[in-house]
Amino acid sequence: MFANASLSYAGLGLTDDEFTPVSASRIQSRLEAALSQSEFVVIYGLVFDDGGPDGKGIHGTHFDHTHENADGAVVVYNIDSNGNPSRMWFFFKFAGDQISTEQYRALTQYQMRIVHLFAPIRPVS
Repeated sequence: MFANASLSYAGLGLTDDEFTPVSASRIQSRLEAALSQSEFVVIYGLVFDDGGPDGKGIHGTHFDHTHENADGAVVVYNIDSNGNPSRMWFFFKFAGDQISTEQYRALTQYQMRIVHLFAPIRPVS
């Protein structure tokens, strides 16, 4: 865990037009499919004590219109069927949030963008 890690959708060049509305069940199925084949997972978000038996949870894994460089995401690293390493980014934002402007979150429907990036990664031992 890195307390000073930061992420900016605007800094990555993401735009509102690249996001499309997605149901919670679709997000869940896409994440579960990616995670079931993962070698390593990185989550940009805030760790909190959920009060349950497992103790910790992660919040804020989405675009944060109220704080600069505090956006969240999920990154899943895996090895494809050809043995090539890859990573898949999951970016989330609420439908009412605007990346280019700080706008109050009026809608609660998530929007999602999935990006596949191929780059060398080192195996985690």
